Amino acid sequence: MQYVKELDIRYRVDLVVVGGGPAGVAAAWSAARNGSRVLLLESAGALGGMGTIGGVPMFTCFINGVDFLAGGFGKELFDRCFAADAVAPEDGENHRYKRGSISIQAEKLKKIYDEMVLESGAEVLFYTRVVDAVCQS
Repeated sequence: MQYVKELDIRYRVDLVVVGGGPAGVAAAWSAARNGSRVLLLESAGALGGMGTIGGVPMFTCFINGVDFLAGGFGKELFDRCFAADAVAPEDGENHRYKRGSISIQAEKLKKIYDEMVLESGAEVLFYTRVVDAVCQS
């Protein structure tokens, strides 16, 4: 027995990003800001992976003690966390360029990820899993 089903195409995009953890969010954000039509698929109900849903909301600093070592997505995310007061009080503005790690408030981080992705123009689908893909050139 063979089972066949015809499905309508719901999204025509340049890039599908599977997984809304930090790397997936960064990929979707970067591609959309550079003009690609992007669809970000996340199996859970929020972006951020272990940093939000997993309950480990920490960043290892992008710093060597003097210089900020990241640009693009990393710098913007870092700056938004400080601007949104999402950084734990003990890691506040006075420690912005310290070495080590910085604690981030998970719920605020979720909101920041959502805002960054939506502002970039990417579309997001939550509670979505990938079982197959069809690519056309």
